[in-house]
This record gives sequence, structure tokens and C-alpha cells, in this order.
Amino acid sequence: METLTISPKFQVVIPKSIRKSLRLSPGQKVQAVLYANRIELIPLEPAKHMRGFLKGIDTAVLYEVFKRVLQQRDEGDALRAVAVMQQGTVVDLDARLAVTAARLSLDTRLPMADSVVLATAGLHGATLWTQDADFKRVPGVRYRPRKS
Repeated sequence: METLTISPKFQVVIPKSIRKSLRLSPGQKVQAVLYANRIELIPLEPAKHMRGFLKGIDTAVLYEVFKRVLQQRDEGDALRAVAVMQQGTVVDLDARLAVTAARLSLDTRLPMADSVVLATAGLHGATLWTQDADFKRVPGVRYRPRKS
């Protein structure tokens, strides 16, 4: 653990050992997250490394992922998961998406949140990959069962 000094302009220098370990480069963006009375810096990947990654995430997915990670781990891990997801495109639930999701819910018998996720993927030309058994027989979804 290293001690840093905050400059009069509220700047800090990330120690070389940490920069090297995380492969940080000058000008690279990091996301600052306030968590449990501390600041966590989460490196953001350059856009060219993320091509096709997390295309069209709707806010319901952020909710579900945060909730699930918080249940299984802790708030820090949940915040980090959401920070990574926010590197993609976060899509608000608007009228078009809501109507599309409602139709999909009736056709597939998926719960509301799942149908919103499926509609978001469809409207953004993305492939939905999941381990959620509700999607097991939904056409166009890449379902992979959980390993025991």
C-alpha cells in the first residue's frame, strides 16, 4: 500500500508499480467511484478494445446486475460491475423499447425485465448471451447453462 499526496488542484500521481500492473497509459480514462468512505479508480478500456462489447445495455440490466452482485458479494464489486457496464451504451427505457418488450413478453412468456433485455438487444442488433434459464428456448439468444 502506498500513500499519495493530494495536490492543491486535487490531483494525485498513481505510483509507477500500480500504473505498470494495470497497464495504464497517459490520457487513459478512469472512472472514480465513491464507495464506503473511499475513492476507487476503475480503468476504462480504450474504445478500440471494446468493439462490440456491451452494445445497448438497458437500465434494467444495470439494476439486475448491481442487485445480484450486491447479494452475492459486496457493494464494491457491484459498483465495479456497473462501472464496466457503463463503458458500453446505456439505453433508457423509452416508449418504443417498452412496447417492443411488452410484445416480446406476450410472445415468449418472459418476465418484464427479461423481455426488456431481449428487446434492447434486438433493437440494437446485439446478440444476447445469458445463463438465465428463462431464455433457454428463445430464438436468437445464446444460452449457456451454468456449470455446476
